[in-house]
Amino acid sequence: MNKQELIAAIQQWGIDRNIPEGATTFSQLNKTFEEAGELFSAINRNNTELMKDAIGDIYVTLLMAESCSNIGHISDPAYHIIHMMKDLAWGSKVAIKDSMQRLEYVAQDLLGLDITECLQVAYDEIKDRKGKMVDGIFIKEGDTKCISPQKS
Repeated sequence: MNKQELIAAIQQWGIDRNIPEGATTFSQLNKTFEEAGELFSAINRNNTELMKDAIGDIYVTLLMAESCSNIGHISDPAYHIIHMMKDLAWGSKVAIKDSMQRLEYVAQDLLGLDITECLQVAYDEIKDRKGKMVDGIFIKEGDTKCISPQKS
């Protein structure tokens, strides 16, 4: 199939699963960020097949987000996470600080989670982790799937 035929097939797939009416733009963009994480991982591993899969999945989630008739609501945690990720794209210290504050709001006010407990869970998971830096990325010891990123 060519690109337009694939897009039409994906859109029909979404309609068949009630995504345009049953999902929200925010929920679909949340899936987009999930897939973007997989793309970053694939790039870090220099795995072309995983890159193709992640890029295709991101495109699908964007098509589904575009099709949704319900945008979502500011009380949806996805709304705040999406804005946090957008702000982080600037890479400034202010954006990072603002994103941490937004994340605390999502955790505490929208999800009812204690940010200190969340940090403790994360610290307990990483405190004994060993690994090495490869091209600016910390690679966990035993992560044999990781290959140095491609050079441009």
